[in-house]
Formats: sequence, C-alpha cells, structure tokens
Amino acid sequence: MRLAFIQALPGYLPRRMPRADILISLGASLAVHTAALAWLGLSGRGPISAEASTGRSSETVLTFNEPAPAPAIEEAPAETVKEEVPPPVVEEELTIEPAPVADRPPPLPAPPPPPPKITPAPWAKPSPPPSPPVEAATPAKNTVFAGVQARRAHRVVYVVDASGPMASSLAFVKGELARSIGALEADQSFQVLFFREVASGGGTSYVAFDSGGSSPQLIPATADVKRRFQAWLGTIRPAGRSNPEPALEESLRLGPDLVFVLSRRIKRTNLADAAGETRQILASLDRLNPPDRLTGHRLVVIKTIQFLDDDPSGLLQAIGQTHGDGPDSYKLLTIGELSGGR
Repeated sequence: MRLAFIQALPGYLPRRMPRADILISLGASLAVHTAALAWLGLSGRGPISAEASTGRSSETVLTFNEPAPAPAIEEAPAETVKEEVPPPVVEEELTIEPAPVADRPPPLPAPPPPPPKITPAPWAKPSPPPSPPVEAATPAKNTVFAGVQARRAHRVVYVVDASGPMASSLAFVKGELARSIGALEADQSFQVLFFREVASGGGTSYVAFDSGGSSPQLIPATADVKRRFQAWLGTIRPAGRSNPEPALEESLRLGPDLVFVLSRRIKRTNLADAAGETRQILASLDRLNPPDRLTGHRLVVIKTIQFLDDDPSGLLQAIGQTHGDGPDSYKLLTIGELSGGR
C-alpha cells in the first residue's frame, strides 16, 4: 500500500535512483502531504459527500488538490568510494603439535653391564737376586820380555836359545826371564822351553820347566811356582847347536795366547839352504797357527827377539811379521843396548 501510494504521488519517476536520493525524496513528499492534510483538517475545506451527513456507511473518497510542485532537489554528486585494498594475508606458520600420547607404562630399567673380564697377568719369572758388587779390576799390565812389550796374556810361553853361542850372554837372558815371570799375576800361567841340540845323549832338543820328563804343561804363576822356577833356572847350562823349530812347535801345542822367541844364531847346514829352511819352518808354523778366514788374525801372537847378531836368513824377522800383532813384533837386541840399558 505504501508503494502504491508513493507511486501515485505526482512527480514520481519510476527510475532507479540511488538509495540516498530515494530516501530524501520520500521524506520530502511525506512532509508535504502531512502539511496539506493538516491544513485541510483545520479549515474544514474540501468536498465531503452527502452520505457523510446521513450517517450511512459509505466509501469515503478523498480528493486532493494537486499540490504545488516540490522544489527541485539538487543531486549531490556521487561520492567516489575508494576501494579499500585488503591487507595482505600473512600465512601463519602452522605448528602441528603432536597428539598427546596415551599414558604408557614406564620403560624397563636397562640390565646392569656385565662384569669386566679380568685377564690373569702372564706368569713372570722371578728375577734373580742382585749379584754382589764387583770391585773394579785394575788395568792389566803388559807382558814385557827383553825390552819387547805385548798386551797382557793369560797364557805365556818363552822359547829361549840355550845353545853354545849363548855362553857369554845366557846370564843376561836368565835375568830377563826372572824379571818377566816375576811380574806375572796368579791368574796367569807360563812355561819356559830352552832349546839346544846336543850331538850325544839323545832325548829332546829342548828342556821345559817342571815337566819331570813328561810333556810340558802351562803352570800358574803363583808365588811358590816362581820360587821353584828361580831354583830351576840356575840348572840351565848352554850347550850344543841352535835349532828352535822343535821348541816352537811344542810351544804352540800348549795353546798359549803369547809366545816370546829369543835366539842368537840359527843352525845352518850351509848358507845355500838357508832360504829353504826358513820356508820349511814358516810352513810348519802356519799349520799350527793358521790365520782366521774372516779377520786374517792368528790365534797366537808370536814376538821374536834377535839377540846380539843379525840373522842373514831373516827367519825371526819373518816369524814376527807373519805371526805378530804389529811392527814391534820383531826386535834386534844389540850389545850397545845391553851395555847402555843394564
């Protein structure tokens, strides 16, 4: 009914208007019509039908004079609505919390670790008790005979010429022997072989100390032995010819460390055979005292002393050079040295 009423209003334009304009127009129209109705009611004007006076009900028809045209309402310019840009949507990091775990029974305690494996220590051989302290040994003395020195040896053999030509100098040689043997210590042993070749009587061509007619042996250099040696030394007399070869071979069989050889003159059948005899003696010594295959050293050191006269055959010199331990293994002991030194 309201819409029909509005549409019947003069000036109604059935056009689409903005909502604000519609409301403004509707409000103005209502105001005008209300004012007109009020005015008519107060003044009693207006056509009233006769039926109204008779009291019969009838349809009342209201006839309105055409109202004055409403003043034109200027349309307000449409406001420009700024389109609001929605703020950027910030994607929040989705944190997924784990779902609550249902109550579980507590875990069983871990089993105790196994006991450590004990490996028995290997059996150790008990160490021997400490040995008693050993006193430092005094430096060993060199062995000296007739002015020739040699390194200290435990076993020493003296091969000495006691032939007839030694008659004038044998006393000197005996003194050198007594001095050298007297300096030996009790842990050393020695033997003395006097070589001489006698034409009659037979027997060996050498004599040995304390042999009793049997094969000679090395004897410890104790004080009692030294006294007995001094007494035996006085029994030696020079005689016969000089031939050192048998005594040299016997000295090497005793197994000594050191051999001293003292001779004045070696027997010769003649000078033409001297070289052959020298080779023969050297060959015999090589068999008894061979050199070591690795080092070239010989087991026994032989020192030679040419007494008073030089030997034209060079036998003692050759023995000292071949079986000695250095350039001082051969020495020529002259009369001048004997008279000047003693």
